[in-house]
Amino acid sequence: MPALAFEQRFDPVPALSARFTALLRALDDEQQRARVVGLDWNAAEVGAHVLTVVRRYLSATERAATRARLSELNAEDIAELGLTVPQVADELDSTIAQLGRVAPTVPLDGVRDFHLGVRVSVSAGWANLIGELFVHGHDIATATGLGWSIDDGSLEGIWRALLPAAAGWMRHDARHVTELYVLHFSFGAVTVRLEQGCVLVDNPADAKRRPDHEIDIVDAAAFTLQFPYRRACIEQPVAALLASRFIDI
Repeated sequence: MPALAFEQRFDPVPALSARFTALLRALDDEQQRARVVGLDWNAAEVGAHVLTVVRRYLSATERAATRARLSELNAEDIAELGLTVPQVADELDSTIAQLGRVAPTVPLDGVRDFHLGVRVSVSAGWANLIGELFVHGHDIATATGLGWSIDDGSLEGIWRALLPAAAGWMRHDARHVTELYVLHFSFGAVTVRLEQGCVLVDNPADAKRRPDHEIDIVDAAAFTLQFPYRRACIEQPVAALLASRFIDI
């Protein structure tokens, strides 16, 4: 794997996870049962899913080869968990603490297996944790009417470190497409090139190239919920074009 253009460290994860577990502990019985729009889970099951994802960081577990198997794996892990919401919150706190003790010893450019045959850097793995906490905190808050927010800067790693993993979700008919996008965020411009089935982010060769498309992004959180997480309607035509190249994540 080439040298990292952006290093997503573990440092922001504990505070974001603590906010997520506080959200879980705030749920009453009715809110725990609230259905999450677009998912087959209620709020309690979303919390359980996040715990099962975090557990995978500490043990050698199955990496799904297909989207269908990934859905099955997520459902199986939730079904096997058997914890109450407060227990999920407690274990998530302790598991994140374990990760925090290990994280400083793991090189950010180390490579790990991800789902759908994709391999990612450890940096991308930490960005994925931020993404899981962000998007599923949003899911729970939307289902229950509770509050949830995140600052733009906390999302930078999703775009600069994690987005290349979206190649595993690229549509077959988009694998012949070559397009260069420039996304203008408050934390800076992100270049995204689709080429031969790959998602190349912040490639130095693209700095001098004329982009095919540009997107000005006022609210990074709102945009990230639109793409790549598909939790909101995509508002800009160019963003819709970019999203159309991928199967829903």
